[in-house]
Amino acid sequence: SPPSMPADAVPELVCPITQQLFEDPVLLVEDGYTYERSAVTAWLEQNDTSPMSGAPLATKMLAPNMLVRQQADAARREELPSDIVRTNEVTSLGGANQNVPDHSTLSTGLHVGDVGVLLSWRARNDVLANRWPNNAPPTEWYGVHFDSSAPRRVTEIDLGS
Repeated sequence: SPPSMPADAVPELVCPITQQLFEDPVLLVEDGYTYERSAVTAWLEQNDTSPMSGAPLATKMLAPNMLVRQQADAARREELPSDIVRTNEVTSLGGANQNVPDHSTLSTGLHVGDVGVLLSWRARNDVLANRWPNNAPPTEWYGVHFDSSAPRRVTEIDLGS
């Protein structure tokens, strides 16, 4: 049965595919959106595009979104189902486009390693989580600057005060 969802649940804690409160949220690294693992895995097994934007994906890498998991657990206000299965492992469902030789570059032109580090920092820091929203790409995150090379690399992070 679908997880119960408090009436006041914030939209960022609801999977855009299932429209249910997250149980095992994962970040689709290339598009930067968070989805329920089972839902996005099913999508990616049938599609080579982002569920949110429809943009083609060069890679299908999923990383657990620990911050969203913790926030959804707190919002749930009840015990988790005993049959819930979660993993903290990064999952790669393979390249969507097998003709893409360099998987260090995302289809957005950003370097996958740089984006992975930024996402990791955001997941572990409440200030960054507030400044770098789930629904915005890293190029729009406060204080993060990229160069114009290919792949685009982070050149500066200026968080100010």
